[in-house]
Amino acid sequence: DKGLVEVHVHDLRAYSTHKQKQTDDYAFGGGAGMVMMIQPIDDCITKLKSERTYDAVLYMTPDGENFSQKMANN
Repeated sequence: DKGLVEVHVHDLRAYSTHKQKQTDDYAFGGGAGMVMMIQPIDDCITKLKSERTYDAVLYMTPDGENFSQKMANN
């Protein structure tokens, strides 16, 4: 309400070079889960940085605590 933060969402599929606009890759090394391809992410960030200057770019990682219902309630 105070206008302190702006959130913009970008479709990474628009930056994919694959025929099916794929953005996920195989989980190399075993284990469950999805691995994002770096190419669409890098292309998107490169394009956005060419349009303006950012104070920071935040990269989200799977490191850390699992998101649970209890955490969501807090």
